[in-house]
Amino acid sequence: MGSEYDSNPNLAPKNLSEDNDARFVIRGQASYQLLDQSGFLVTTGFDGYLGVHTDVREVDLQTHSAYLRSAWENDVIRLDLRYDFAYTWLDLSEKFRELHRVTGSLTAREGKWGLFQYFAQFNHADFKSRGPRPAFNRDGPRYTTGVNQWIYAPERLRPLSFVRFGSSGDFYDADGGDFSYNAAEVSGGLGVLLPWEVTGSILYRYVWRYYREPQAAALLPGLERTDRIQFLAVDVTKNITDHWVASLGTTITLNASSIAAFDYDRIVAGAYLTYNF
Repeated sequence: MGSEYDSNPNLAPKNLSEDNDARFVIRGQASYQLLDQSGFLVTTGFDGYLGVHTDVREVDLQTHSAYLRSAWENDVIRLDLRYDFAYTWLDLSEKFRELHRVTGSLTAREGKWGLFQYFAQFNHADFKSRGPRPAFNRDGPRYTTGVNQWIYAPERLRPLSFVRFGSSGDFYDADGGDFSYNAAEVSGGLGVLLPWEVTGSILYRYVWRYYREPQAAALLPGLERTDRIQFLAVDVTKNITDHWVASLGTTITLNASSIAAFDYDRIVAGAYLTYNF
């Protein structure tokens, strides 16, 4: 459970007034291991999220996600395949989205110095909302694939614990066409071990997203939409006891679009207290 400050919950453009707000967050997770034999694991689980705003109530969210995950590993590689089914309510009453997601990954240990991962993901979204925040013409499949590399820092470089970098491609084919896009992403980050057994991480992502058939282009031929999005996430965590964990986090999003109406900035900062059973 926790609380968050949100500088722009509606993702309003810069030229409009943005509604700063706060929300209370409750999240529950549970999993059960169905099989563990000869390096082969099968796990099922549930992840639930509830975010209730203090003022902008029409963007309250409730999401439930059930998953089934299988994995096989030896001393060098790990293969993962996971299926998620999620559904979300907007304003806690208006059904907003159903999502089917399949994620596969191959992770290879590179001795004691690093870890390499290739992943591929398929999403199919079915947007239901006809309420205060409709999402017309966004049904359809989305494909993502990419690689990540972690390099562990030697003891002499502490408090640095690792550096990471990655790249990915993202392809969204919305049925309505106006929200279809191709995107490319590069990312980089690091982890640190701070005094008092506090761990921290920083992750920066740069996304270039080209909308193939934006609505604006249909209305004004020759007008194309390209977004350049920057994300910066900073998190710190401390284990208080064997069960209680305290954490702080902030995410900054800067969206610069070739069509000024889609420009927006957003800062989300939160404090969380977690109990692990």
